[in-house]
Amino acid sequence: MADSGEDIKWPELEKKPRLEFEPTAQTDMLRLMLEKRKQLPDEPTVSYINEAESLCRRIDNKMSQDEMLKSIIFALKIQRPSKDPVMRAVNRYGVADTLFPDKIRESEPCEDIMISETNDDQKNKSRSSSEISEDNDDTDKTLNFNITLTHTEWDSLYDGTPQIYRRSDGKIDCRSYCSLKPYNWTSVIHEHFFEQTKLPCSMVYKHAKIYPNGQIFLNILGHCSTCKSIFMGILNSYPDENVRVIIRCTMTGQFKNYRSYSKRRIIEEKKEDYINKLKTQNMAAAYIQRTEAKKVKDYGDNEPSHIPSLNALRLIKHKSLLKDHIHENPLISISLLKGTPPYNNIIREIGYDKFFMHFWTSAKINNYRNYLKTYSTPTISIDATGSVVKKINLFSGRQ
Repeated sequence: MADSGEDIKWPELEKKPRLEFEPTAQTDMLRLMLEKRKQLPDEPTVSYINEAESLCRRIDNKMSQDEMLKSIIFALKIQRPSKDPVMRAVNRYGVADTLFPDKIRESEPCEDIMISETNDDQKNKSRSSSEISEDNDDTDKTLNFNITLTHTEWDSLYDGTPQIYRRSDGKIDCRSYCSLKPYNWTSVIHEHFFEQTKLPCSMVYKHAKIYPNGQIFLNILGHCSTCKSIFMGILNSYPDENVRVIIRCTMTGQFKNYRSYSKRRIIEEKKEDYINKLKTQNMAAAYIQRTEAKKVKDYGDNEPSHIPSLNALRLIKHKSLLKDHIHENPLISISLLKGTPPYNNIIREIGYDKFFMHFWTSAKINNYRNYLKTYSTPTISIDATGSVVKKINLFSGRQ
């Protein structure tokens, strides 16, 4: 270069080696950094590079190779605080967020409950709890717990009799298969679900199928109607007699972000129990709700979804009382009673406009005749409802 007589400046001399060797150096740096993040000792590093390149092409087809390498390299060098403006600028394509999400395992202080994240990276446990909650708001959590049923509860839920269901496809009229007793098992399972998890999720349980000759004996599926978390319960083998039944359960989804207060439906045995308390025992709806809450809640717990609201209890009582009526219209009910024994000998006349009804019984007529024989001046006292009552005596003694 000196013999040519050209005056070559240093920046131009530096530019050519940089253009030639910088892409190779960046690739080697990326390979070394990804080598440290291998999940398995025998897993090839090239799979990570191919995955990164295919992901970048899927995110933005126009992304150059230099931009892809720089974004991933800088993202790997910097710990990812999600609110850092520098990180947002470097990771503008979201490549590092997708390939290497920093998630942290959490665990509940309970011997039967374990909460785990879906990622195995635990390098950022030193971050504050506020940063963890901000980063993990959109991640699915997994809750593992056990539901323990007494042998009495198990006998009330399963008796070995196949259940017959009508098919909806029209090909076959009905189908029979083994399952827990319909309309009874959901309430029992959900009470134990809240006892173990303290989650207010309004669960919808789809089925609890029994496989006598399968690899598992019982499979329960369900989901939350609000947060859409998935519930699954498994019993591996048929339980022995007079032994507690332990069902291994898993809850996966956004149940930690649940904020709704929707309630579960009241069905069958629970419904009949509430009707008996409301009608026969004359309990108030508020008293029933308070009593049910004391059974399952501790101080500070969320309100369970299986405890009915006051309006639901009052509506149950109202519908139960309507079932005892001949007709929902009171005028039509009286008209029907007039032609039905024994009321056909009691109701005499009915008027519509203005409304009136004349009715009496043979016992009332006999009592009135005896009354006339005893008193020379008969007096009849009638209250505001039209009923005959005892004679009213004033405090002054005036008749």
